[in-house]
Amino acid sequence: QAVCEIQTKGMALGVFSDVPYADFQAQLEAGDAYLVYSDGLNESHSPAGEMFGIPAIETVMLTAGDNMLHELINTLHQYTGADLDRQDDVTLIGLLRR
Repeated sequence: QAVCEIQTKGMALGVFSDVPYADFQAQLEAGDAYLVYSDGLNESHSPAGEMFGIPAIETVMLTAGDNMLHELINTLHQYTGADLDRQDDVTLIGLLRR
């Protein structure tokens, strides 16, 4: 098991209609998962001001199995605290090939 990060740069999706975006192709094998997320996920902060970060996302991806999105949200809520105001949106899109 491993996490392969595909980094992209550019404008957030849907902000402007005429912005070009990079594309790529990936072959998902049985059991592979694919996660797209907004920076509001990895840049969320704990009450002490520490960022959630990419390592936390990777840990959940490697351990959550079929419940990756549910576990990411639960882990984020535990990390940030239930009453912490969000400074940014948290958007997740997940795919799992069976």
